[in-house]
Amino acid sequence: MIKFKQLLITQLALMAFGTTSSVAQVGSFPISVPATLGEVHFDTSCASEVEESFNVAVAMLHSFEFDESRLAFEQVATEEPSCAMAYWGIAMTLYHPLWAPPPTSDLEQGATAVANARNLADSSTQREQLYIEAIGNFFDYQDNSSHRERAHGYENSMAQVVEANPNDREAEIFYLLARLSNADPTDKSYAVQNQIGPLFEQLFVEMPEHPGIAHYIIHSYDYPELADRAEQAADRYLEIAKSMPHALHMSGHIYTLLGLWNKAVHANMLSVDAAVNRAQMFDLGEGTQNELHSLDYLVYAYLQQGANNKAREIVERVESFQNLNMNNGVIAFNAVAVPVRYAIERQDWEAAANIPLIEEENTANWNDQIWNSQALIYWARIIGAAKRSEFAQAEADLVELEKISESLQSYERIWGRNTAEVFRLQVTAWLTLEKGEHEGAESLMREAAALEDQTDKSSISPGRVLPAHEQLGDLLAALNRPEEALAAYEESMPHAPERLNTYLGAAKAATATGKTELARSYNQKLSELASR
Repeated sequence: MIKFKQLLITQLALMAFGTTSSVAQVGSFPISVPATLGEVHFDTSCASEVEESFNVAVAMLHSFEFDESRLAFEQVATEEPSCAMAYWGIAMTLYHPLWAPPPTSDLEQGATAVANARNLADSSTQREQLYIEAIGNFFDYQDNSSHRERAHGYENSMAQVVEANPNDREAEIFYLLARLSNADPTDKSYAVQNQIGPLFEQLFVEMPEHPGIAHYIIHSYDYPELADRAEQAADRYLEIAKSMPHALHMSGHIYTLLGLWNKAVHANMLSVDAAVNRAQMFDLGEGTQNELHSLDYLVYAYLQQGANNKAREIVERVESFQNLNMNNGVIAFNAVAVPVRYAIERQDWEAAANIPLIEEENTANWNDQIWNSQALIYWARIIGAAKRSEFAQAEADLVELEKISESLQSYERIWGRNTAEVFRLQVTAWLTLEKGEHEGAESLMREAAALEDQTDKSSISPGRVLPAHEQLGDLLAALNRPEEALAAYEESMPHAPERLNTYLGAAKAATATGKTELARSYNQKLSELASR
């Protein structure tokens, strides 16, 4: 088995940034920093000279470092042009399971990589040809098939790879990941996740240093109801793939869902440092996707601990970035969410009302993540303006939010389709309340909570800025109905655990209803959050 625990960054960098025309040539790199990627062994018929490089590329693929992995596979193809599986690997880095559907440009590149792999079929084994045809099923019909259809085609083909090669653990891992990626996001029983997670756990016993297995256990249980089953994998993943920013961050997913704020801060700080490190080594500039993603999770954790000064430092850091790539959906959402969270969770309505919109002349290529980023800004601006009785601004912004919500109704992903509509319902409820129409406000917020319950939480976000049930509690408290407000706060707790504002609202509502012991327990929870 090839081990990568002490692979030097110089070796990795030179391998990943080769001399092919499609890859940028970069300068020298530090030779003393080890790259910890985990342990992977993927048999191929390619020359033994590229075996280690191929396994490095697969290890990075399993940690979803898609760009670096693609460059590594390209270098393998350069070193051995007859290696069909190098092109399989390039195609695999353009699929992005569990993430947003790839843009058209990625589909086109993937189709080209598959064609190159097929052209080398004579030099590959039958097993390798099955792998190539599996990813080929995803990219073949790029223009006239939905993402879900193509993803299911890939899953079915990977089942055939496993059936033909029952002892191939990498085939099994990729197949289970495909099944997990195709789980119904509306199924709140998590039937697929409850099937797949234990299978990954069994594989983890056999291969405890494999980065993909730890990663996919986390994704299997990346829900508040299941997260406690992944804490051990999260702890291990921090050690297995120390050099991979996304790997370090993924452990933070589980810690966030469990409300383990100190561990969430630790994991995401490690991820930020790794992202900055790699950005400097590979000359990627500031504000990379991995860095922004982890900074959003850091702000969320700090706010739940009441560490507002530390949260403010993150806001200032994000606001200092120049020339962020706001056409990247993850960067756009996280860059927007950081200042929105800081203003809204602290009830700084003036700051919320004045959050600047994303300025972009050409929105033709915006995906649902970017449109919902803009919707999130409108959401904050409307709530802030409504709370300040600035109804003209609130209503003008609401018109724009309504346009976004309507335009997203044709999107394939449920999160993309529903998120802006949840925002619209929530802000309309607050605007209605501030105008004195109490019954209508409650009805709208309950509708928002019901729709949010049906909508999967995107992995680009540590959590909703304000969960709908928490907002319902706030609204009912404003209507002087503490008993019902308390019920709403308690309904929110299992879905968005260990939130400061939820416990604060619950403590106040319990006090107002004369439930002294319950109020004391929630106040105790508040005092414990800073040390969790």
